[in-house]
Amino acid sequence: MALTIKARRHIDVTIFDFNGRVTLAEGSVLLRDAVRESLWNGHRKLAFNYGGVKYQDSSAVGELISAFTLVKNSGGELILFDLPPKIRDFFLWSKLFTVFEVCQSLDDALAHFESKRERTVKVTANRYFQVSVLNIEGALTSETSDSRLSGTALNPGAT
Repeated sequence: MALTIKARRHIDVTIFDFNGRVTLAEGSVLLRDAVRESLWNGHRKLAFNYGGVKYQDSSAVGELISAFTLVKNSGGELILFDLPPKIRDFFLWSKLFTVFEVCQSLDDALAHFESKRERTVKVTANRYFQVSVLNIEGALTSETSDSRLSGTALNPGAT
Protein backbone atom coordinates (compact mmCIF):
# COMPACT_ATOMS: atom_id res chain seq x y z
CA MET A 1 0.00 0.00 0.00
CA ALA A 2 1.53 3.29 -1.14
CA LEU A 3 1.79 6.17 1.28
CA THR A 4 -0.72 9.00 1.13
CA ILE A 5 -0.32 12.22 3.07
CA LYS A 6 -3.22 14.60 3.57
CA ALA A 7 -2.58 18.02 5.07
CA ARG A 8 -5.08 20.07 7.02
CA ARG A 9 -4.88 23.17 9.20
CA HIS A 10 -6.05 23.89 12.73
CA ILE A 11 -5.44 27.55 13.62
CA ASP A 12 -1.65 27.79 13.07
CA VAL A 13 -0.84 24.04 13.17
CA THR A 14 -0.47 21.95 10.02
CA ILE A 15 -1.61 18.38 10.60
CA PHE A 16 -0.37 15.66 8.26
CA ASP A 17 -2.41 12.46 8.18
CA PHE A 18 -0.22 9.55 7.02
CA ASN A 19 -1.78 6.40 5.60
CA GLY A 20 0.21 3.44 4.26
CA ARG A 21 3.87 2.41 4.32
CA VAL A 22 6.72 4.88 4.79
CA THR A 23 9.63 3.29 2.93
CA LEU A 24 12.43 4.32 0.62
CA ALA A 25 10.38 3.29 -2.38
CA GLU A 26 6.94 4.40 -1.23
CA GLY A 27 6.99 7.43 0.97
CA SER A 28 10.21 9.02 2.13
CA VAL A 29 10.16 11.52 -0.73
CA LEU A 30 6.51 12.38 -0.06
CA LEU A 31 7.31 13.04 3.59
CA ARG A 32 10.27 15.26 2.71
CA ASP A 33 8.29 17.21 0.11
CA ALA A 34 5.32 17.73 2.45
CA VAL A 35 7.55 19.19 5.16
CA ARG A 36 9.45 21.44 2.75
CA GLU A 37 6.27 22.74 1.15
CA SER A 38 4.79 23.49 4.55
CA LEU A 39 7.88 25.40 5.66
CA TRP A 40 8.02 27.22 2.32
CA ASN A 41 4.45 28.42 2.97
CA GLY A 42 5.45 29.71 6.41
CA HIS A 43 3.80 26.92 8.43
CA ARG A 44 6.23 26.02 11.20
CA LYS A 45 4.05 24.08 13.63
CA LEU A 46 3.69 20.57 12.26
CA ALA A 47 1.87 17.55 13.69
CA PHE A 48 2.26 14.11 12.10
CA ASN A 49 -0.68 11.73 12.56
CA TYR A 50 1.05 8.35 12.35
CA GLY A 51 -2.12 6.37 13.13
CA GLY A 52 -2.47 5.13 9.56
CA VAL A 53 1.15 4.05 9.11
CA LYS A 54 1.35 0.28 8.64
CA TYR A 55 5.14 -0.01 8.34
CA GLN A 56 8.23 2.18 8.20
CA ASP A 57 11.79 1.27 7.27
CA SER A 58 15.10 2.86 8.19
CA SER A 59 14.83 5.44 5.39
CA ALA A 60 11.62 6.69 7.01
CA VAL A 61 13.43 7.14 10.31
CA GLY A 62 16.12 9.09 8.47
CA GLU A 63 13.49 11.27 6.81
CA LEU A 64 11.77 11.90 10.15
CA ILE A 65 15.07 13.01 11.69
CA SER A 66 15.81 15.20 8.64
CA ALA A 67 12.32 16.71 8.87
CA PHE A 68 12.75 17.35 12.59
CA THR A 69 16.10 19.07 11.97
CA LEU A 70 14.75 21.15 9.10
CA VAL A 71 11.70 22.28 11.10
CA LYS A 72 13.79 23.04 14.21
CA ASN A 73 16.34 25.04 12.18
CA SER A 74 13.44 27.00 10.66
CA GLY A 75 12.25 28.00 14.13
CA GLY A 76 9.37 25.54 14.16
CA GLU A 77 8.25 22.47 16.02
CA LEU A 78 7.33 18.94 14.93
CA ILE A 79 5.13 16.60 16.95
CA LEU A 80 4.22 12.99 16.23
CA PHE A 81 0.99 11.51 17.55
CA ASP A 82 -1.08 8.34 17.47
CA LEU A 83 1.89 6.03 16.87
CA PRO A 84 0.97 2.39 16.13
CA PRO A 85 2.23 -0.08 18.78
CA LYS A 86 5.14 -1.48 16.72
CA ILE A 87 6.42 1.97 15.79
CA ARG A 88 5.94 3.16 19.39
CA ASP A 89 8.03 0.18 20.57
CA PHE A 90 10.72 1.04 18.03
CA PHE A 91 10.78 4.64 19.29
CA LEU A 92 11.17 3.34 22.84
CA TRP A 93 14.10 1.00 22.31
CA SER A 94 15.87 3.31 19.83
CA LYS A 95 15.45 6.25 22.25
CA LEU A 96 13.81 8.40 19.57
CA PHE A 97 11.42 9.60 22.28
CA THR A 98 14.36 11.73 23.46
CA VAL A 99 14.46 13.43 20.05
CA PHE A 100 10.80 13.79 19.10
CA GLU A 101 7.85 15.17 21.00
CA VAL A 102 5.31 12.33 20.88
CA CYS A 103 1.69 12.70 21.95
CA GLN A 104 -1.08 10.14 22.36
CA SER A 105 -3.71 11.97 20.32
CA LEU A 106 -4.41 15.00 18.16
CA ASP A 107 -6.00 16.73 21.15
CA ASP A 108 -2.79 16.26 23.16
CA ALA A 109 -0.68 17.60 20.27
CA LEU A 110 -2.91 20.66 19.83
CA ALA A 111 -2.87 21.26 23.60
CA HIS A 112 0.95 21.19 23.47
CA PHE A 113 0.99 23.86 20.75
CA GLU A 114 -1.72 25.85 22.56
CA SER A 115 0.39 25.96 25.73
CA LYS A 116 3.15 27.73 23.78
CA ARG A 117 0.93 30.12 21.83
CA GLU A 118 1.39 33.83 22.45
CA ARG A 119 -1.87 35.22 23.75
CA THR A 120 -1.49 38.90 23.04
CA VAL A 121 -2.23 40.90 19.94
CA LYS A 122 -0.56 44.26 19.56
CA VAL A 123 -1.76 46.69 16.89
CA THR A 124 0.05 49.93 16.11
CA ALA A 125 -0.96 52.44 13.46
CA ASN A 126 1.24 54.81 11.50
CA ARG A 127 -0.32 57.49 9.35
CA TYR A 128 1.34 58.51 6.07
CA PHE A 129 -0.62 61.37 4.54
CA GLN A 130 -4.03 59.82 3.72
CA VAL A 131 -2.98 56.22 4.38
CA SER A 132 -2.92 54.38 7.70
CA VAL A 133 -0.55 51.43 8.00
CA LEU A 134 -1.32 48.87 10.68
CA ASN A 135 1.36 46.69 12.22
CA ILE A 136 -0.20 43.61 13.81
CA GLU A 137 1.87 41.36 16.08
CA GLY A 138 0.51 38.12 17.49
CA ALA A 139 -2.12 35.65 16.37
CA LEU A 140 -5.47 36.88 15.09
CA THR A 141 -7.73 33.95 15.91
CA SER A 142 -10.99 33.50 17.70
CA GLU A 143 -8.97 31.52 20.25
CA THR A 144 -7.04 34.61 21.41
CA SER A 145 -9.79 37.21 21.31
CA ASP A 146 -12.54 38.71 19.23
CA SER A 147 -9.88 40.06 16.96
CA ARG A 148 -12.05 41.65 14.32
CA LEU A 149 -10.79 44.99 13.11
CA SER A 150 -13.59 47.53 12.93
CA GLY A 151 -13.88 50.34 10.45
CA THR A 152 -12.77 52.84 13.08
CA ALA A 153 -9.59 50.83 13.75
CA LEU A 154 -8.78 51.03 10.06
CA ASN A 155 -9.63 54.73 9.84
CA PRO A 156 -8.90 56.35 13.24
CA GLY A 157 -10.19 59.75 12.07
CA ALA A 158 -13.67 58.43 11.27
CA THR A 159 -16.58 58.88 13.66
